Amino acid sequence: MNKKELTIQNVRNCLRGKGTLLVLIVMILFSTCTFGSTFMSWSNVSNVLRQMSWFGIAAIGVNLCIIAGGRDVSVGYTAMLTGMIFTFCITKLGLNLWISVLIALCVGPLVGIINGFIIAKLHVRAMIATLSVGWILSSLGLIINNDSTIYISKQTPHIGLFYSISRSNLFGFLPTPFCIFLILVFAFWYFTTRTSTGRAIYAIGGDSESASMMGINVVKTQMITHFICSVLACIAGLFLVARTGVGDPASCSQWGFTMMSTVVIGGTRMRGGRGDIRGIIIGVLIYGMIGNMLTMAGMTKYWQDMITGLVLLMAILSQNLK
Repeated sequence: MNKKELTIQNVRNCLRGKGTLLVLIVMILFSTCTFGSTFMSWSNVSNVLRQMSWFGIAAIGVNLCIIAGGRDVSVGYTAMLTGMIFTFCITKLGLNLWISVLIALCVGPLVGIINGFIIAKLHVRAMIATLSVGWILSSLGLIINNDSTIYISKQTPHIGLFYSISRSNLFGFLPTPFCIFLILVFAFWYFTTRTSTGRAIYAIGGDSESASMMGINVVKTQMITHFICSVLACIAGLFLVARTGVGDPASCSQWGFTMMSTVVIGGTRMRGGRGDIRGIIIGVLIYGMIGNMLTMAGMTKYWQDMITGLVLLMAILSQNLK
């Protein structure tokens, strides 16, 4: 092999598995050239980071489910119902802020237990189970306030402190929710790579029967995975309310399938058993940037879904070629 062929081979080895990172770099360069300093201004960048944070927090759980060979499309409805219950408790029932938070935080564990039981114990396919549960949660969200949005009063005691978790900055410039998102990403990356339960998630995603023969408790692992996913969706729902100040029964309805797209774009294999939790950072950044670019160009959100679909298709084709 001559020197030229060796150099080309080295470049190929370096780029292998980094397709989505290259897409992100190209998008940044294209946006900078098109929109100039407006796109790269810190106010715009921090806005993108803040908006993608609660979406990314929920997507971590979806990533875990896909690695485990499952699906969870109820995450958006879980986040929505969490927000609706919180705002209902604090505005309609007049409960204390922290009691309302605690009640709302019960939504995630409860949904996770239900999803895990249906999938692991009743052996219902994850897509069907979580879709069915999601529809039930959607109906509950609509029933709570007769299909109406609930607005939090500015006079609510301590509400400013609650809003600060989503609206404040660390060190004066870095969005707080983005920092929390990064901490959770690396915490769950450590969990999946350094703990026996985390390695079991990869094992059942690769081949659940082989994992069972090796002594891994498949039922327990599936239930833990869906429990974590729903809890993270619940936390994301509270972050969203802290940002918007409202409980909206129409919010988050498309999160389930959109998050699956961002997870695959981030490098996780759709068939399970392979993926890196850290890849979700790139996945949600690409999704957030697509929306930001189209907004700056004066285009509707419908284009965002189309472009995200094209990027997802390229990511899946790239996985198949590997």
